[in-house]
Amino acid sequence: GGAAEPAPSPSSSWQAGRAGGAGGRLARQARRERESERAAARRTRGPTTRVARSVALGANAAWDAMAMEAQLTGKNFWRPDATRGSAEAALADAKHGSFIIRRSSNPGCLALSHKLQDGTFGHALIQWNGAGYSLEQTTQVFNKIEDLIKS
Repeated sequence: GGAAEPAPSPSSSWQAGRAGGAGGRLARQARRERESERAAARRTRGPTTRVARSVALGANAAWDAMAMEAQLTGKNFWRPDATRGSAEAALADAKHGSFIIRRSSNPGCLALSHKLQDGTFGHALIQWNGAGYSLEQTTQVFNKIEDLIKS
């Protein structure tokens, strides 16, 4: 295919919008679409950390969910379609310390569901912060999800 044309500069979009006509309508339509996408992202992102929110919204295009999941493909603890409830059911008869990693309902995150010593279950978010993977509300960062799990 051919090369994409460069995006117009902010001033050319403003001028096209001021001039009216097709260029102005297109600039206004693009602006409305961007505003609508931002509003939708704010409504659907849920209670995530600032880092996860910026990643989920594409602030640094480093986030690649497919690459994150590719690290887990074929692992017996990777259950991409599990919900919190089905993860708990799968872990019900397992020994404490057993875990499942699944997709999270929070955009840009995975969820770690694990069985605690008292028989209850814990759940934590795994996040990509641009430098590596970490569990929510921790400062330790790992290059690979498997390194995070082993820690």
